[in-house]
Order: sequence, then C-alpha cells, then structure tokens
Amino acid sequence: MRPIFEAAPIPAPKQSIRFAGLDNLAAAIGAGKMAELVEQSVSAMRASFAELVEMPDSAELAEAARLAHDLKATSGGFGAIRLQRLAASLDLACKEGREADARRLLRQIPSVAEEAYDALEAKYVSRPNENEVSAAAS
Repeated sequence: MRPIFEAAPIPAPKQSIRFAGLDNLAAAIGAGKMAELVEQSVSAMRASFAELVEMPDSAELAEAARLAHDLKATSGGFGAIRLQRLAASLDLACKEGREADARRLLRQIPSVAEEAYDALEAKYVSRPNENEVSAAAS
C-alpha cells in the first residue's frame, strides 16, 4: 500500500519567519509583552523539540507524532513556516508508521528550528548590546 504522503525535501522559503502578523500583534500588545510572549513560546518550542530529539529509538511513533503536532502548532502560530512544514511532515510520517521517514525528518529539524528561534528572539526580544553591558559594568 502506497502512503498517502510521500516525504520529500521541504523547499526553503526565502524567509524562515512570516513577521507580518507578529508585527501587528507586537503593535497591539506592546514591545514588552511581545518580548515576554516570544520568550515563553520559544522556550515551549525548544522544550517540545528537545523532548522529540531525546526520544529513544524504541519510542512509540504515536508519542513522536504528539510532540511533532505540538511543535507544528506552536511554530505555525509564530510564523515559523519551514519549521511548521517539517513538523507537519514528521507528524504525518509518524501517524502513517513510516519510521525511516520520521527519523530522516527529525534529523532535518535542528538547524531549521534554531534558525527560527534565533530569528524570533532577534526581532522581538531586546538584548543589551555590548556597549550597554560594558557601560553598566563600569
């Protein structure tokens, strides 16, 4: 029986994050609340991803599908399109019992995930620059 979905390489969009909706949200709730929201959400995405990556080889595909589904939802809500697509493909591969595809997709996620997390944090979470840190330390 041929699977409904053939896992194929995920084409890379030109930008890993769709910022338009997030920018509208930031304007509505303010920079401070947005930074807090992004920090909490990136932390949740990192936790879901870490749990997924640390699963033993013997883990049930159903559990991997649940974690992939959570990552898909959270990353999609924050405009992380490439990460959302990979997580969706992983979710489906797990649900269809395609363990080899699931493992291959899981290996693709780390770099895409870190790129998304870094882009979100860089845009919305203020960090003091080196000059401010040096001045504060003096």
